[in-house]
Amino acid sequence: MSISSEIIRLQNAKADLKTALENKGVTVPSSATLDDYADLVEGIILEEKDVAFYDYDGTLLYTYDADEFAELTALPALVNHYPDLEAVEWNWTLAEAKEYVAKYGALSIGQICNPVDCATRIVLTVDADEEISFGYTATETYSAITIDWGDGSPQETSKSTNTHVYSTAGKYVIKIMTTKTTLHPVKFTNAFKNVEEVNYGS
Repeated sequence: MSISSEIIRLQNAKADLKTALENKGVTVPSSATLDDYADLVEGIILEEKDVAFYDYDGTLLYTYDADEFAELTALPALVNHYPDLEAVEWNWTLAEAKEYVAKYGALSIGQICNPVDCATRIVLTVDADEEISFGYTATETYSAITIDWGDGSPQETSKSTNTHVYSTAGKYVIKIMTTKTTLHPVKFTNAFKNVEEVNYGS
């Protein structure tokens, strides 16, 4: 394939993508690059139908009406979040989901993700100078566990109860790491009121 024909092919593909985006109600700037197009695609807001497929964080990934879903021969592709999270499976099989939708008409299906590095992650939003505190159960000594508070402060060796003060308000990801066993945080204090997600290591 010549360089000129490849350029023409890319221009045609870009034009087709522009048309598809505009049909979804997306305004495409005339100066948009291919990288910009990728961001625009990610920003499309899906309209929830009878059967909705959600990411681990509640983002709507795919949606079908009941008749469309009945025609599927496989569940839609999983969406990975490398380098941190790997998509493992949907929480329904296709056969189970079709049986449920045929009976009840609608269903929400969720994607299950595991941390790639086997760390447990806690996502939370805090105020400036807010202190958070948490504890958890573990089957190894706490000295084998480290905590990254997600704000650039040094990692700490874990204790049975762990506290930290965030100087700046915002969203943070606490990462609890061990090479020995999975950790399941179980004792959240009131200061942990703004937890948005917990992704357990595996």
